[in-house]
Amino acid sequence: IRDGNVWLVEFYASWCGHCQNFEPVYQQIASSVHYPGSTARIAKIDGDKERAISSRFAVAGFPSFFLIDGWSVYEYKGSRKASSMVSFVKGGYKDTEPLPFWASPMGPLGQIQAVLVIVGAQVINFFYWMTDEMGLSPTVTAIIFAGGFMFSGLVIMIFIAIMVTPKIKDD
Repeated sequence: IRDGNVWLVEFYASWCGHCQNFEPVYQQIASSVHYPGSTARIAKIDGDKERAISSRFAVAGFPSFFLIDGWSVYEYKGSRKASSMVSFVKGGYKDTEPLPFWASPMGPLGQIQAVLVIVGAQVINFFYWMTDEMGLSPTVTAIIFAGGFMFSGLVIMIFIAIMVTPKIKDD
């Protein structure tokens, strides 16, 4: 985001015939926009394997294309011709509306979703660590998790109740 470059990102799946057929065109696009001094960059994400980031971008089918310019995200919905896509990357995207910031992958909801995915992955890794490394059964581990989450939820509810309770002023 902060590198000053414009990124065209393709979400693809290795099993997708359209993606496989589009590969030479995408290579041509990369050759056309990525040269010394250019601020355009090209990236590919295997959306079938990287489901969390595909979810953040609301990818509904493959291939899907998004252009990222700083905090703004534009979905490319034009022709799949190399010339059209190169024109879009080289500034044509400025004639289209970006995704609404609040709902874009770079906006608040996208950032919250990213945090939830990261925390969820850490919880799952911790679960496997407890079962594999510590030797606990999955049932015991699940009971420990449930107790920990219930305790955490109770502490958060008490904290919120204390924070929103009106303070009595002594006069």
